[in-house]
Amino acid sequence: MWEKVQETVSYIKNKTNFTPEYGVILGSGLGGFTADITIEHTLPYSEIPNFPVSTVQGHQGALVFGTIQRKKVVAMQGRFHFYEGYDMKQVTFPVRVMKYLGVEKLVVSNASGGVNPEYVVGDVVVITDHINMMPEHPLRGHNDERFGPRFVNMSEPYSKAMIEKAFELAEDLNIYLKTGIYLGLQGPTFETLAEYKMVKALGADCV
Repeated sequence: MWEKVQETVSYIKNKTNFTPEYGVILGSGLGGFTADITIEHTLPYSEIPNFPVSTVQGHQGALVFGTIQRKKVVAMQGRFHFYEGYDMKQVTFPVRVMKYLGVEKLVVSNASGGVNPEYVVGDVVVITDHINMMPEHPLRGHNDERFGPRFVNMSEPYSKAMIEKAFELAEDLNIYLKTGIYLGLQGPTFETLAEYKMVKALGADCV
């Protein structure tokens, strides 16, 4: 894994000398976010060594480097899913690559289903915690200490400082945010009614 990550990082750095501070992973329906980026360079996934290729409709499949509001970002225009047949190491591979490109803060978006009765269609929800019920874990197997420790502290998986900043900005822009706990299931089917009841009983707000 280490060698593949370094090979990919080296390839990207040979294509652009742009060093992003922020990573953005765009979920379903949000590929248009890149229209707000002053683009410096775009790399299709198909040209990047070791990168998976998105097979989901609406996921365009490119790394977009540029600036937005004076912040240097790299945006994933399209993501990879476990249900597409990739294992979790492949799904999370781009995050490792982003880290070695210089990214220190990561923003991830998705379209999900709400089980919290206070939610309505179109709500913007900031995830504060999650329940992982995926059948595979990206850190399973041999641990390479160059990436980090064997046992990762998950007491604050989502930065409280970034969440606070999100609410400050939303207030300035007159955007109403909600918070919630996300429960991850493998897909690709939507959940059954019984599964939705289970999700709610386990304490999650969205799935």
